[in-house]
Amino acid sequence: MAIKIQQKIKRFFTKSDISENYNDNNSSNFLSASPAKRTVPASDELIPKRILTANMNGQITLSGIDMDLHFTKGYIRGLTQCDTQRVNCFKSESYITTSLRKIKFRNESAFAFDSENEYGLRTLQVPKGNEKNRIITDFCFNREKEEFTCSIFIQYPTFKRREKILASAPIELQLDISSYPVEIITNDSDNPVSFHTNNQKYAKLKGSSFDINYKETTVSLSFLQTYNGKKVSEIKTLEAKTAIKGKHNILKINPGGTYTSSSAENFNGIKEFFCFNVKLKKIENI
Repeated sequence: MAIKIQQKIKRFFTKSDISENYNDNNSSNFLSASPAKRTVPASDELIPKRILTANMNGQITLSGIDMDLHFTKGYIRGLTQCDTQRVNCFKSESYITTSLRKIKFRNESAFAFDSENEYGLRTLQVPKGNEKNRIITDFCFNREKEEFTCSIFIQYPTFKRREKILASAPIELQLDISSYPVEIITNDSDNPVSFHTNNQKYAKLKGSSFDINYKETTVSLSFLQTYNGKKVSEIKTLEAKTAIKGKHNILKINPGGTYTSSSAENFNGIKEFFCFNVKLKKIENI
């Protein structure tokens, strides 16, 4: 199995608030951020069947052909290409913010899985006091491919009638932009959106594939339409915003989530399953 114990992982990160950069308010763009409008009817049967082999709730490294994923207690903390190009991040976060409360999903377990063609890490997150609502995330390497696949099954809570969804983040990734700016390029446009220190910005980018340029590395993120031969939620936007975390400026990247306010009816009790691939490559001629 390509899992090894990792030394203590560094933590970095962030500053910023929000001001809108690109936000197309046409209906198709807005609805693609709403699970009720984009989702393929999901059930527990869509969760991939895995043979769980070992508890991996500490600090570990999951090694692929050309990339390592670094975890602490089930939260992704960094990516490395060929042991040289390191992309550090604060631990990923999962939460839902409403007009009445903030629901944080805490890590319940992290187990390795292994099969003939795939291996990886499965995490389970639940909100405090309600284990019915959950997020099951698989970080999976195929033995013959360089990228990894992240598949996420989320069961949204039932909200009160007067609640409004202000933000939803099944897996929010956070990059330190205190010293290094970030550019995001979508497959629908050649014009990059830039995020950097003291540049308060929010952006909703249309597309299904994105190149995130950070330091000397491009992180390519592509949403999938099918996984294991089954249709999954088709996601056509990626939202990001700057924020302040301690003494750091950070960029929050929110695959499958939204920072756009919406009626709770668009999330109420919904089960959703979506997937994306991630690949690292070195930026040439910088």
